[in-house]
Amino acid sequence: MGAPELIFELREAGYSIKADGRYLDIYPADDLPADIVERLKQSKFEILEALRLEQQHEYANLARLVARVCYADGWQDADIWQAIQLALDDYDDALMAYTEQAAMRGMRLDDDRRGCFECGELMNGFCQAAKRGLVPGADQRGYEPVRYMMRRCDQFKTKG
Repeated sequence: MGAPELIFELREAGYSIKADGRYLDIYPADDLPADIVERLKQSKFEILEALRLEQQHEYANLARLVARVCYADGWQDADIWQAIQLALDDYDDALMAYTEQAAMRGMRLDDDRRGCFECGELMNGFCQAAKRGLVPGADQRGYEPVRYMMRRCDQFKTKG
């Protein structure tokens, strides 16, 4: 059984599990069965990595949500970036607030569009895929996209 399955098993049994640096934060921890404790010890680093990836995905989704709401309100790039940073610092409250704001605006939460600010092709404000002629209609000499406008782009590449 891999880390994702063990995490799922714990959550299904009513436990909360999170990564806290190099430690696993499990609640309630006092009544964990011995066999689960042993499996946790054996797979600790794999579990920490799975939880880290899960958190990155959650943060990316929140950043996307914040950008969508702020862009819809006509905010400028610098203000949107600051809003994203503040939201990530207070994840739970921000997720609730921006989800509510999106719902009030009639935005779909399952929207699969992304902002250029998330793309690995954006370097120094310019789209490298457009520079290579891969984005139809974009100026190859220096396409500078609106970073927070949500769009579907065939050339989207995850950063990292």
